[in-house]
Amino acid sequence: MPPSDPVPQAIRAVIGQNVARIRADQGINAETLAENMRTAGFAWAAQRVYELEAGRKNVSIAELLTLAAAISRSGEVVTVPDLMRSEDLVPVSEVMGLTPTDMHAALTGEPVVLSLTPQARQRFRGLAERASVAADVAMHDLAEWGLQDLDMDALDAVGAPDAADRKAATKLGVPVWVVQVTARRLWGRQLSAERDAEVDPGATAQARGHVTRALTEQLRMEIERRRGNG
Repeated sequence: MPPSDPVPQAIRAVIGQNVARIRADQGINAETLAENMRTAGFAWAAQRVYELEAGRKNVSIAELLTLAAAISRSGEVVTVPDLMRSEDLVPVSEVMGLTPTDMHAALTGEPVVLSLTPQARQRFRGLAERASVAADVAMHDLAEWGLQDLDMDALDAVGAPDAADRKAATKLGVPVWVVQVTARRLWGRQLSAERDAEVDPGATAQARGHVTRALTEQLRMEIERRRGNG
């Protein structure tokens, strides 16, 4: 993380939202809070408070500690955990974050417990699904499907199956990876991507279904052709 960005953006947003809420609850205006910060040695103006609350400005650890005292001076005692309170997981990186409970525990002296962010969970789920596809391929006789020339490394480009892949596989009575590989060989992309390219953005569900059925028929013919030549 660059030195000019001491606190991740997601955490800055949490702090800003909490400062805005607490400031409103305590009836303290932005100028008063800025004045309290200036008294503590920080060159703050009211605009700096507004930018913090909007999540647009960095906040240092020193400023965070001082903020708790600066708001406390105007009413009810405010703690650092109060400034870090969140209803959702707070990311600290692209792959890790802290749940609200773990955030509070970490700020009160407990061990830091990190959790995967939703984006990371999705990414790792995709990796697991691709690994599953590779395992399925390895368990089959590729010649049975006319795919004896399949480059196993190319499976990475196939990606994880989606709903359209699975539905076509069920209809055709073939493993889902056969649908994926065949679609990529026919069109250079997966079934759903080819369908979306052939229908207008505002097409009805009936029109999309018609195209999907036509493409599934193309898959069936190609799979049968390959099996017949295998």
